Amino acid sequence: MSWCICRPAIGQTEPTSLEDLLDLQISTAAMHEQSTREAPASVTVITAADIEQRGYVTLADALRDTRSFYLSDDRNYLAVGVRGFGRPADYNNRVLVLINGAPMNEAIWGSVAVGADFGLSMLAVDRIEIVRGPGSALYGTNAMFAVINILTKSGHQQDGLVVDAGLGNDGAKEGRAAWGRSYDNGLDLAIAGQWSDTDGADHYYAESDDPETNDGLAVGRDWERNYGLTGKATIGRLQIQGHVTSRETGVPTGAYETDFNGATETHDEFQTVEARYRRDLGPAAQFELSAAYFHYHYKGMWFYDEFPFLDESHNNSVYSEVRYQRDLRPENRLIVGAEIQRHYNSEYRAWDAEATYFDGGLPFTVVSAYAQDEQQLLSNLALTLGVRADHYSHVGLTINPRAALVYHPRSRQTFKLLYGQAFRAPGMYELDYADEISGFIPNPDLRPERIRTTEVIWEYQITQHAQSVVSVYQHRMRRLIDQFYDEADETIQHRNVSHVGGRGIEIGLQGALTADITGYASYSLQRSEDEATDVRLTNYPSHLYKAGLFVPLIGPLQLQGRLHYESSRRTVQNTMTDDFLRTDIGLLLATTHRLSGRVTARLEVNNVFDVDYSAPGGVELAQAAIQQDGRQVFLRLEIRD
Repeated sequence: MSWCICRPAIGQTEPTSLEDLLDLQISTAAMHEQSTREAPASVTVITAADIEQRGYVTLADALRDTRSFYLSDDRNYLAVGVRGFGRPADYNNRVLVLINGAPMNEAIWGSVAVGADFGLSMLAVDRIEIVRGPGSALYGTNAMFAVINILTKSGHQQDGLVVDAGLGNDGAKEGRAAWGRSYDNGLDLAIAGQWSDTDGADHYYAESDDPETNDGLAVGRDWERNYGLTGKATIGRLQIQGHVTSRETGVPTGAYETDFNGATETHDEFQTVEARYRRDLGPAAQFELSAAYFHYHYKGMWFYDEFPFLDESHNNSVYSEVRYQRDLRPENRLIVGAEIQRHYNSEYRAWDAEATYFDGGLPFTVVSAYAQDEQQLLSNLALTLGVRADHYSHVGLTINPRAALVYHPRSRQTFKLLYGQAFRAPGMYELDYADEISGFIPNPDLRPERIRTTEVIWEYQITQHAQSVVSVYQHRMRRLIDQFYDEADETIQHRNVSHVGGRGIEIGLQGALTADITGYASYSLQRSEDEATDVRLTNYPSHLYKAGLFVPLIGPLQLQGRLHYESSRRTVQNTMTDDFLRTDIGLLLATTHRLSGRVTARLEVNNVFDVDYSAPGGVELAQAAIQQDGRQVFLRLEIRD
């Protein structure tokens, strides 16, 4: 269970009322604004006030405190798991991440960043909408376990300049800024950026404890540098947004049997721009047209005997979507849409000084159509039905429906009965990669992964300022894609080999206790296993408990503390990590000066007791589990005009 008691963000003087909780809006669950109570899904909304109050710097910070989510850092990429599923080295490809509704997952691996490498300044975020469960009936591929939509502030909401700088141990430095303005001519501008640079800690790995490999000590190899820039402009019915990020990092683990304590590093770059046009067609209808360009570039330099092996990928795509919404009757809303994607450059290359081992690409097209009908059957009973069809030029057709009943037996109670299907289309690497030396062969017959989820939710308003939620879910995955070794011809191929079952219970609380204190809580019990063998899946904790405290001390000084408990996880080497309890604390001091504006200083100490805990790694690592961050100290200063 996670319990955090928090003082409202600066400028928020009233406790969260029942009306505030009921009126909290979300647009991702059904592609239009509605209250979280009405949303046909299990949802969490993290507001700008929450982000400021709790000191979130990255998307991963917010997900760490969200029920049923957990994190793993293999010292190359930060990964998120949810509801008992988080395959090592899956690069988050079964979670869909959006910025203002635009997808951020690339098409080669389906990957998406969630840490500092995501490149989005949290100063720019209005709210983070999290929709658990299958989302393919509206959003297509990757939306198997969750859809995370990050909505950024308008210029009117930002209304001025805010800058933030921080220093931490291990040579960590970071800076963030956001600016926005709304003009009389109707133009609304918002722009934000972030930058960070860290030397990283030194790490000891017992598996490499040998005099020839520096006695297992990786020195100065966990460095990372990244930056990101986000902008949004709106005038009239037209909105244009863009996002750019770049990140490079060292890899200290000796992954893929590279030189331990060597110069291995990876680089990732991402750019996207989207134009969206909305128009009301009378009081009961709306039309929306969008077009987007997407570019992703990756390069790895993997050193063997001080000679580099290089691999590189490019993904260039264009998207276009049209959507029509109409209220057929006051109690009946229909949404229909169509989308086309052209991935005209989806390429991967691997080479060294002596040979090129793979140089190929798989351009493809996706044509999609979807429909959703919402019926208010009774004054307290709503039915949502939806379906989406996606046709991939290289893997064929997939159809994914959803259904939801939302029932309010009393003003303070809500029951939700949910069913949905989702899929993940195989990436270019899984379909087409071949390498004679390692024995990899392509598999053009690979099919999309599928999942079916059933869920029952009970939401209850405990008091005027507090609400609770209990959720019970079950999911079944089919055609899970894994690497398969064929002993007959000694080849490795990606195949649809596994069927997986999962189930769990989630409990959550949130609300305000007094004018100064608010709180939230969650506990997750989860189980996932291979249906053929009944063997527990790797990399998930059966129990998740998160706790925190945020209270005023003296004057403008406030104290924050959080606890995070996870039970053990199974590794790919069939060992178990230890369970752990991590403690984070923070001190916040906020003042207002007539010349400099509002100044906020924050001191944070994460993993206060320097607890040694680990997360499972992938098959590319000699280590069964990778040690996570020890004690981290950060001092941040923020100024708002």
